[in-house]
Amino acid sequence: MPIIILIIHVTYVSAYSGEIIRITNNNQKDWRPIVTPQGHVFWTQKAALGSTDGDHLMYYDGTNTVQVTTEGDFDYLSPGGSASEGNTIVYLKTVPLPSGTSWDIFLFNGQQEMRITDNNYWDNTPIICNGYIVWEAYPDVPAGLQPWDESYAEIYIYKPEPTLVEMSSIKATPSDSKVTLQWKTESEVDNAGFNLWRAEDFQKINQSLIPAKGSPTEGASYEYTDTNVNNKQPYLYKLEDIDLSGKSTMHYPVSAMPRGIYR
Repeated sequence: MPIIILIIHVTYVSAYSGEIIRITNNNQKDWRPIVTPQGHVFWTQKAALGSTDGDHLMYYDGTNTVQVTTEGDFDYLSPGGSASEGNTIVYLKTVPLPSGTSWDIFLFNGQQEMRITDNNYWDNTPIICNGYIVWEAYPDVPAGLQPWDESYAEIYIYKPEPTLVEMSSIKATPSDSKVTLQWKTESEVDNAGFNLWRAEDFQKINQSLIPAKGSPTEGASYEYTDTNVNNKQPYLYKLEDIDLSGKSTMHYPVSAMPRGIYR
């Protein structure tokens, strides 16, 4: 009986367009990265290999890297951030290689899986905030050591390419047992529409996509009322715009606290 060999090619969607930037390049232990909504990164860095000095806190502001605390302080950045945001989740996945496997960063946006890294080495602990993704990676581990040797962990950030929606304003107005969200755009290019997300954990509050009304040359005004709220309780909201290809951008949160009597 002849032997039939099936060769399966797996194709991952990579429509989540943006830029990967390597922040550190020091063959030290850089770990536990946290990213802010502005794309700034904090992480813990262990002193040079073989040194008895302690860990210290580092900061990347999008352009420069700054050491926040002095060596010897043994500063330890506790785990923070989240692996999910809205309907998007980032995670690790094993990928077969001719000589074994690697771990790469993937993203699922509620509709399709998209691969962020494709680098044939180990990535770890992805965190997402406002579309920015940070993670540890091990690109320069010497031969003979484990491919994930923690002494050689480096920090990477993925900067998303924003959708082509220029916002003018976003505000939340409270009243009795409801919050009215209003936002304006200056222009909208290939915009499919909007979603609204409310904390805790930013759950989507609109049942279907709020259709886009603007154009590349003219913006539009939008309004949505959230009635699933309680008086005297603060609420935090984020606005998400989604383009025709499925790419999304989160906009800065606004807050409001409904109450029964307004004067």
